[in-house]
Amino acid sequence: MLTMLGLLPTFQRRLVNWYRAARRDLPWRTERQEKSKLPDPYRVLVSETMLQQTQVATVIPYFQRFVDRFPTVHALAQADEQEVLQLWQGLGYYSRARKLRLAAQMIVQQYNGRVPDQIEQLLLVPGVGRYTAGAIVSIGYDQPAPIVDGNVIRVISRLDLIRTNARDDPGALKQIWLRAEAVVPRRNCADFNSGLMELGATICLRRNPRCAICPVRAHCQALATGQQDAVPPVRKKKILEKQRRWVLCIERDKRYLIQQRPARGRWASMWQFLTVTPGTEESTTDDITPALAVMNRLAGLKLRSLRLLSRFDHRLTHRHYTFTAYHCRLAKKARLGATQWQRWVSLEELEQYPLPQPHRNIAQLLPSAAEDGSA
Repeated sequence: MLTMLGLLPTFQRRLVNWYRAARRDLPWRTERQEKSKLPDPYRVLVSETMLQQTQVATVIPYFQRFVDRFPTVHALAQADEQEVLQLWQGLGYYSRARKLRLAAQMIVQQYNGRVPDQIEQLLLVPGVGRYTAGAIVSIGYDQPAPIVDGNVIRVISRLDLIRTNARDDPGALKQIWLRAEAVVPRRNCADFNSGLMELGATICLRRNPRCAICPVRAHCQALATGQQDAVPPVRKKKILEKQRRWVLCIERDKRYLIQQRPARGRWASMWQFLTVTPGTEESTTDDITPALAVMNRLAGLKLRSLRLLSRFDHRLTHRHYTFTAYHCRLAKKARLGATQWQRWVSLEELEQYPLPQPHRNIAQLLPSAAEDGSA
């Protein structure tokens, strides 16, 4: 333990000095407040929300587009939810986007547009948990507060030789939170906590950690005992049941039918092509003729000219889908109008609607399908 050995100040100083010299040039770090020279707490809120379960390289372009469109918490609070989702599409975990907009509205209404600097207040904000609250307080306001994400879990597990995976062991996770609280300094909190995350992201890697150039290797019990590759242990992968979906890209006069998903649940309030859930036996068939009969029954429509577009898997944290997409047309006598939750749109207009990633992938196939006279 660092505190027991009296090495904590040395550890803190080494980590902060290393971070200031080696940190990556990330967009949420570069724009600083004029007076405090700290990152804007609003940008911390946006970036940390986006970074939940998402890699830095993926987040960078999304973050830049998002803050260009909504540069302040007031701008985000006034935004239309559909526009927020449209900017977020492709980033996944869309409940984060909806909660971020609600968070901005609450901050404007209750805190006059200033992101709170107290953990207790932040934990009342939609979408803000213990980690995000600690990041805002420490990085945005330079106040001592612990942070624990996947990178910090790995760093502290190796420093203290915690041999169980904290993601599966509540006791180990509690121990790591206590350690994160104990090691954060009274000063330079922003750079210290950013340094912990940066260390895990660039040096203390999950596989093949770069121990030879680690600035705090002298404090690492895992390295001292030769267990840096085994700590923390790899989590056991959960086997997810595969769920099947048929997606019908119904064309009429060069326009496609889309429908809005319910306001709650996965991909809430986003738009998609008509989607049905086939039965177990029906979902395995590749024969278009029986598939067409099944679809007409499930969708309650009269369809024709059915053609297979694509079949692909799509994995989420707790779901594994197989999507089978078809291009088809309505029978000539069929009537299907637009409603509040259902619209006919051109491919150009489709770009204005927030689509889940699987449906975005399917939409990219439609220009060639529409040009194919056999479709």
